[in-house]
Amino acid sequence: MDNPDWMPVLISEYPFKVGYIYKKYLHSLDEFPALGYALKSDNQIAFADEDIEVMVETQLFDATNHIVENDSEGILLVDGERTNISGDYEEYYELKRVSVMYKGKKYQLPEVRINDVFFLNNPVRVERYTPEDVYCPIRVQKGMDDIYYLSINGGDGAESFAAIWVLKDGELCRRYITYVCGAPDLDLVF
Repeated sequence: MDNPDWMPVLISEYPFKVGYIYKKYLHSLDEFPALGYALKSDNQIAFADEDIEVMVETQLFDATNHIVENDSEGILLVDGERTNISGDYEEYYELKRVSVMYKGKKYQLPEVRINDVFFLNNPVRVERYTPEDVYCPIRVQKGMDDIYYLSINGGDGAESFAAIWVLKDGELCRRYITYVCGAPDLDLVF
């Protein structure tokens, strides 16, 4: 399509499928304000504004809750799905729970929507160079029409990912996970 008002977007890699979206509907996540956060513990962080609180809790990867095997390329398969992990999985972290309180209503993201995202380091508290120099690769941002975006990036150095959960009225309405080689780009558009 040669119309400058429309932008091609990847709909599916397998099978490969491209669509188009009207450019005025595209927004970078970085355009939206990030919610403040409070570290509750080394494995728990809360993000909040006047309408919502999002609590993210992590734990060491628990192989007893999964079927774990390697494919022919050495990539870890968890519950039959290819992951972003190669090598020893025992030092990886996973999401334990993501809960939401939206305007007094409680909601928990379904386990099946969070149990396939793994991290080399605990994403709640990632040490850069010293224990005092930490950052958190988890963000919650408020978009238009009270839509919130929970985004996390991670990987093992060889492969990485960007995971985004879209929350409408405090409940999960969409999830996007993009696996890439090299550094993930959370500047995705919606």
